[in-house]
Amino acid sequence: PDEIAETMVAALPVPHPFDAVTGPFYDTPGLVKWLGITRQALHHRVKTSQLLACPTQDGHTVYPAWQFTTEGGTIPHLTGLLRVFNAGATDPWMIALWLRAPSERHGGRDAASWLAAGEDPASVMASAHEAAERWAA
Repeated sequence: PDEIAETMVAALPVPHPFDAVTGPFYDTPGLVKWLGITRQALHHRVKTSQLLACPTQDGHTVYPAWQFTTEGGTIPHLTGLLRVFNAGATDPWMIALWLRAPSERHGGRDAASWLAAGEDPASVMASAHEAAERWAA
């Protein structure tokens, strides 16, 4: 029972000051436990643009909860989207904020919600390319 309780608690995002803007977030220990993977595997997913990880000022890393499905997968097309931004070495916090900002292009919804709902990714990808180009300039 204790192990089951620990696993359930690990699946809950931890509070963070940016929760109101782009949270809630998972921390590394909680995410590793919930997904049942090693820290190295988690780092590999971040390095290969499969997950968005945001460093904090105190040296920790948090992972926005909205990028995950309830089963522990990620929202559709996240990897392609992260690759667009990561090609320009964009700050992870800028990416997180961009993904959660409402857009007229997506009917007033944010890009993450648009993709999570299974909507056509073409408009999100086009917007991401435009944003990445602006940020690189």
